[in-house]
Amino acid sequence: MDVVAHLRDWPWHFPMTEPVLVGVSGGVDSMVLVGALVRAGWTGVVVVHVNHQLRGEAAEADEELVRNWAGCHGCGFEAVRVGVAARAAGRGISLETAGREVRLEFFREVAARRRVNRLLLAHHADDQVETLLMHLLRGAGTHGLGGMRAVTAWSGLEIIRPLLGVWRRDIEAWARQENIPWREDESNHCPEHFRNRLRHEALPALERALGREVRQGLWRTAVLAAEDDAELAAAAGGCRAAVASADGRSLVVARLRELSPALARRVVHEWLRAAGISEVGFELVERVLAVVRSTGRPASCNMTGGWRVRRRAGVLFMDSQAGRVASGWEPSPRKSPEKG
Repeated sequence: MDVVAHLRDWPWHFPMTEPVLVGVSGGVDSMVLVGALVRAGWTGVVVVHVNHQLRGEAAEADEELVRNWAGCHGCGFEAVRVGVAARAAGRGISLETAGREVRLEFFREVAARRRVNRLLLAHHADDQVETLLMHLLRGAGTHGLGGMRAVTAWSGLEIIRPLLGVWRRDIEAWARQENIPWREDESNHCPEHFRNRLRHEALPALERALGREVRQGLWRTAVLAAEDDAELAAAAGGCRAAVASADGRSLVVARLRELSPALARRVVHEWLRAAGISEVGFELVERVLAVVRSTGRPASCNMTGGWRVRRRAGVLFMDSQAGRVASGWEPSPRKSPEKG
């Protein structure tokens, strides 16, 4: 595959002269993305790199390679060094989660300072297949099965993944053809990481057991699930407006009960996320739906972060478990005639 031709054919909706950030680790996928963008005619590319300080001299060599690659292509360059291990330990989160948080925070900071609102990432088709399997094994609906989206919005940034339809083998072949340097991160082979076990053990074992290649079919599943999810999200958006109370922050129980299970689940999921509840998944949504379905108890359930969802006077609202009412979230019973 000609990666340059792929990028030229990709449905960009903004001029090639507009500045964009490109996240580059030094791995083959992101190094190819920068080289192909410049070859395709993009100007204003700003390379952003995060040194996680996890791999000693290897991390320093990654940063130097990316810096030189940006310089020889006339690209802007921004880098930051952050002790991800200390951050993970301090917050009680995994290294992967801490690294992702650090990267996104840095990308957002650079975007704000440079007044750039688009970020390109080099996730490819193999990444998409692994993401689909991770979500499937953890239990996911259409949103999770849709994997990563080619274009998403996050914190004022438009995140674009133009290589989601390109396989890693094609990226590596193009890199060798064009003499593009890259570095291998040895942590990509560490069996402690769930994604690595999927990549190096589970997927090959599945293909051996079935006697055929399975990645293309899984990739198609992600594409179809993402399309279905977009339709469901649009329908749920209208439903959420219909079931919201007058203040727009609580939900009318009787109206929620009229929705199909799929729409009710999606409305509750988006409502919890909009309220700032963290780690919203199947279990939390089902807790809330149990409160919705009940006419007696349970009339409340616990959420993450010390929050609680309660049903009173026919509406669903939030307060803290300690009894401190969240500003603007608890409705006045006098304004809610519905019973439930």
